[in-house]
Amino acid sequence: MSTRNGRKGLSVAIRYALLGLGSSLAPAVGTALLISAVPVQSAFAQQTSSSLSGSVTAEDGSPVVNASVVLIHQPSGTRSEAVTGDTGNFFQGGLRVGGPYQLIISADGYRTSTVDEIFLRPGTQPAMRLSMESSSTQALDAIVVSADREATRDLNSGVGSTYTSVDISNQPASRRDVIRTLLRDPLASSRGEGNLSVAGANPRFNGLSIDGALQQDDFGLGSNTYATNRSPINLDAVESASLVASDYSVTATGFTGGLVNIVTKSGGNEFDGSAFYYYLDEDFLGDEYGEDGERDFNAAPFKEREYGVTLSGPIIKDKLFFFVSYDEFKSSSTTDFSVLDENNGVEPGFFDALRGVIQDTYGYDPGTRPTQASNPITSERALVKLDWNISDDHRASYTYQSTEESGTSTDSLSFESAWYDTPVDLTAHTLQIFSDWSPSFSTTFRYNNKEFQRDQLCRAGAGIGALEFDLNPANGGLAGTPLDGLLTQRRTFIAGCDRFRHANLFNDERTQVFLSGDWYYNDHVWTFGAEYEEFDVFNLFVGSSAGRFRFNSFDQ
Repeated sequence: MSTRNGRKGLSVAIRYALLGLGSSLAPAVGTALLISAVPVQSAFAQQTSSSLSGSVTAEDGSPVVNASVVLIHQPSGTRSEAVTGDTGNFFQGGLRVGGPYQLIISADGYRTSTVDEIFLRPGTQPAMRLSMESSSTQALDAIVVSADREATRDLNSGVGSTYTSVDISNQPASRRDVIRTLLRDPLASSRGEGNLSVAGANPRFNGLSIDGALQQDDFGLGSNTYATNRSPINLDAVESASLVASDYSVTATGFTGGLVNIVTKSGGNEFDGSAFYYYLDEDFLGDEYGEDGERDFNAAPFKEREYGVTLSGPIIKDKLFFFVSYDEFKSSSTTDFSVLDENNGVEPGFFDALRGVIQDTYGYDPGTRPTQASNPITSERALVKLDWNISDDHRASYTYQSTEESGTSTDSLSFESAWYDTPVDLTAHTLQIFSDWSPSFSTTFRYNNKEFQRDQLCRAGAGIGALEFDLNPANGGLAGTPLDGLLTQRRTFIAGCDRFRHANLFNDERTQVFLSGDWYYNDHVWTFGAEYEEFDVFNLFVGSSAGRFRFNSFDQ
C-alpha cells in the first residue's frame, strides 16, 4: 500500500498580555485567542528566543519615564534597547537565549544602574522591578547590582520545566540523551533511551522542536519521541531544553502529549570548544546477580564508542559568529546462533546443505547463514549555526542540522540475503531574523525545512522475492535429501528478500514559514502573527510485491 498525505495551512494568532509588575517576581498575566484561517491543525512556531519585561521606579516609588534599558549579551556584544513608558514599564523581545547579560538603566536626573549575570530562558521571564536613585543624592558615577547566577527550574506558560546548559552538563547521562535531564520534571517518565512519556501520554503524542524546526516522528512508526533511533542532537550543542505538558501559549501547539523545545548554542567573541569520548563493553558489566551474588551472568561481547567535538567563536568580532558540532556513535555486538540453532533443532551443517539444495534446484544462491552475526549500529550527527548581528536593531541566525543512522536486522532462521539494513537520514535548515523596529515594536521571522527518510533495504537486492521453506522432518519429506538428519523440528527458513521489505519506504518533508510581532503599547504587549506550513508524507508498503514462494518439499 502506498499513501501520500499532504497538508497546507495558514494560522493567524493574536495574544494580549497585561504586564503584571506588582512585585519583582510577578509573571505576565494575559488571555489568548487563536484564530485559524483554515480547518487544519498547524504546528505554530516554538519559542527560540527570550523576552524580558519589568518596571523602573524612583526611590519614592514613582515611575521613571523614558528611561533607557539596554541589554548586552556579553559573550557576543549583541545589544538591545527598550524605553520605559508613562508607567515606567518596559518590554524587550527577540533576545538570545542564555547569557550572561548585562542590563544598563539610564535616565535624565538619575544615576546609571547596571545589573550583571542575567541569564534568560526561552520565552518570557519573571518580571523585573528596578529602582533608580536621583543624581543629586548619590556621588557615585554608577550603581552596580550583581545578581546571583542560578540554574533554576521555572514554570512556563503551562505546566513544565526549563533547563539550561549548566543543568544539562551537571546531569549524569551515560547515553548522552537530553531526555535524562528532562526526567527531573515530575510529570516525565521514560522506559529507555529516546522514550519520554509526559503526564502518562504515549511518546508518539509528543512534539520535538530544535531551533523552531519540528522533528518528532510525524507518522508514528516508532515508539520514541525522536524520529531517529537516537537523539538527533549532540548534548554539548544544547543551550536550553524545555519540557511543557500543557502549554496554553498560542506560539506552541500541534502536540497532545508534551513539547520538548530545544535551543542550540551560538558562538561569541571568544573561541571555545569541547571534546568527549565514551566507551563501553561487556567488561564494564557485572558478572554476578542475586541477593548474595549466587548466580553468574555472562554478557555477550559488545562495544560502544561515541566521540565528538564542538567549536565556536567569532568570524567578525561583535558581528558574525559560528558554532559547529560533530559526533559519531558506533556500536557492535555479536549474535551467536549456535544456541538458537540447538533450540530450533538445527544441526551443524544444515544451512550449508540447504544452500546447496536451493542452488541446485532453483538456480539461486541465497548466501550463507553464519554461526555468528555482527549487528553494527552507527549514528553520525552534525550541526552548524551562524549568528549575524546585522545592526543594533536586527540580528539573524542560520542552523543546519544533519543526522545519519544505520542498523542491521538479522534472524537465525534466515539466510543473509533475507537480512536487511535500516538507514535513517534527517536534515533540517532553519533561518531566523529578529528585528527591533522601534522601542515598542519587534518582529520574528522564521523559515525552517525538515526532510526525513527511513529505508528498509533487503540485502538480496531489488526484484528478488521471498523463498520460504516450511520443512518438517516428521513427515519424511527430508528423507533421501542432503538435509536428512540435520533438522529435528519443524521450522520455516527464509531465503531471498524478506516479504515485508520488498517495497518499504517512508519519507516526509515539512516546511514552515513563521512571522510574529510584539507590540508594547500602554503597558500591554500584543503578540500577533501568522504561519504557513506545508507537510508532505510518503509511505510505501507493499508486502510480497516481488513474490512470495512457499515450499513444503523440494519436489515442486
